[in-house]
Parts: sequence; structure tokens; C-alpha cells
Amino acid sequence: MAAPLIPANAIGCIGMVAALKRIQGHPDGRLVVVRHAIGHVAELVGSSTRVFAWQVALLGDSMDLNGKQCREIIVADRCLQPVSQVPADEVENLIKTQSQADFNAAMGDLASIMKGHEITPDDLDSLLERACEQALIQHALQVVSITQVVVEAGFRQIHPPDGETYRWIGVHDGVELAIEGGPDWFGRWRFWSAGFSGRELFCGEQVALAEWPRGRVMQVIGNLWRSAFGTGQLPDAFTLGDLYQRHMEDLRQLQPGLPFVEVSGDALRRARRWLTETWRPDPGFLGPPPDAQLNLEIENGLLYFRTPQGVVTAPVLAGWLDPCTVSLRGFLNAPSWTFRGHRTRINWTESTIDLNAWVTLARTPLPG
Repeated sequence: MAAPLIPANAIGCIGMVAALKRIQGHPDGRLVVVRHAIGHVAELVGSSTRVFAWQVALLGDSMDLNGKQCREIIVADRCLQPVSQVPADEVENLIKTQSQADFNAAMGDLASIMKGHEITPDDLDSLLERACEQALIQHALQVVSITQVVVEAGFRQIHPPDGETYRWIGVHDGVELAIEGGPDWFGRWRFWSAGFSGRELFCGEQVALAEWPRGRVMQVIGNLWRSAFGTGQLPDAFTLGDLYQRHMEDLRQLQPGLPFVEVSGDALRRARRWLTETWRPDPGFLGPPPDAQLNLEIENGLLYFRTPQGVVTAPVLAGWLDPCTVSLRGFLNAPSWTFRGHRTRINWTESTIDLNAWVTLARTPLPG
């Protein structure tokens, strides 16, 4: 998307030092420096009509907004009272200086705690990085109420004090996106998003379960943002979902998978048809054929299916299967869609095998 077009009659401009006025719940006169043009928004700045807005950085102390300490906020253009102008290259230096001051203050507190403990600067940096990452992972893995999760992310209750629906509003390249969520009749939470760029309508819907950890819920909310604006940078409030996803992917790589064998899908379907046709009752027997043993064993790159009526094979594409016995009736009664695809995966344990993770059969090892 293109950068927002700044109106010719706009009060603010990038780099302006201004005093805030008419900010609900805060006195006039707070100094800020204008950083970015946001575009025309409404709910994001508490306006009933769309007005042009800026992202501004607060000079001095942070500001409490909805229970959160913020150093950057979005304000309507009409809420700025010009004071002076700062060169554009100095704006970023000003922000970095303020961030460094916050960091130095935190480091000073840490130094007083660590006083008397010998530790090198490099070790301290490493410990801080590891501790911060571990703390965030633990935070993402906690299971708390979804109400708490959305409030932490900056959602506001739509109808306080008893309303169950919450709303968050953000902006990207001048396009406002509203995300709302609330519990349904089945105890789940439904989240939906809506935004309009003037030419394109953005909307989406996601579901979260009450027993999900905090990070997974934030991942669902982040998906709504990305469905509207692509895979670019997420708002800071939603990045916990990305951290959770990376952590779960790391865990999956560490966990050993079940032993498995993969066979050709076409060959397995032909083998199943042959087994079905040969599984017939003795002459004079009434009713369905009695169950029989189906012996599975790999030899010379082929998976052998052995029954009292004969043998049929299917090429092995990957993996291994120890010789075992399963129910012929159970194998043939598996739904046909279980065997769809170019290849079929058979996972196995000491007591079971499962076909494409859909149908599980009891498994008995063949005697050696």
C-alpha cells in the first residue's frame, strides 16, 4: 500500500515538536514529536468521523492509556499545537536516546541487585537475553482466561461493565482494522476483523478454545491481521503469537516421531482390492466371512500382505515396519478415503498401527 497522503491543511508534519490538547483523560500541554503519518481514522482516536492522524512519540515520562504505559500514541491532527521543528534525522536519535535512558535505568536497578556477584559484561548480556526469551516463552505457554489475554493485548470492552465482547483497533498504511472477539454459546471465543481501504474490504474470522495457552490465542489474533495486510510486521501486541509458534516448531523438531512406513498409494489400493475379493467364507457358511489374520512384513523393498488365501505386495517408499499381525476385517473395513493419495503412511507402535493417522488397528508382533 502507498504511504498515506498528508492533507494540505494538516497542522502537523514529521519532526514537529507539539503540545497535545483535547486528549481525553489527560491535561493539555504534554510535549510530543511527530514521527509518522497514519492516515484517516475514526475509532482509533475516539472520533465519530474519519480524521487525519499521526503517530507521535512522547517526550519525558510515558503516558498511561487503558492501564498500559505507552511512549508512542496515535492522535488526531487537530490535537496538535505546534511548538518547534526538529530535523527528520534527529527524530530517530531522540527516540533512541529516550529508549537508552529507559534501558540505563533498568540496568542500574539490575546492577544494584547483582552487586557483590562477579560477572563479566558479556556473560551478563547473554544471561539477560536468555532470561528474557525464557520468560516470554513461559508467558506464552500459560493458560489463562481469554478475557485476560485480550485485555493484555490492548482490547477494550465494548459495553462495560458487563459486556462480553472486546475490540482492538489498529492501522496499517492508513487503513484502519478493527478486531473484535467474544465467547459463543459453546464456550469458544470467536474473533472477527473488518477494515476498508476505500477500494478493498478486509474481513476474517478465527476461533480460539478456552484451554489454549496465551501464545496460541495471540497467534489466532495475529492471523486476522495478516489475512488483511500480508505477512509483514505484526503490531507489537500480537508478536507473542509468533514467539509461541517458533517455540512449538522447535519442540516438534526435538521430538522423535513414531516409526512409520510409507507405501505407494496405487499399489496399496490394488492390494486392498485383492484382499477384499479373496476374503470369502467357506462353502455353506452363512453370514459375513469370519475374521482372519493379516500378516505384514517387509522384504526386499516390498510390504507383504499375507493371509490364509495368499500374498499380495506394495512397494515401500520410505521407512520400516517390524513384522506384525492385524485384523484382516479391521483393515478391509477402513473407509476408502483412508487410502487416498499418492502414498499411504502407516505409523506403528508396539501395540497399534494407524493408517494415514485416521484408522487405528491393534497390532500383534509375529513370533520370531
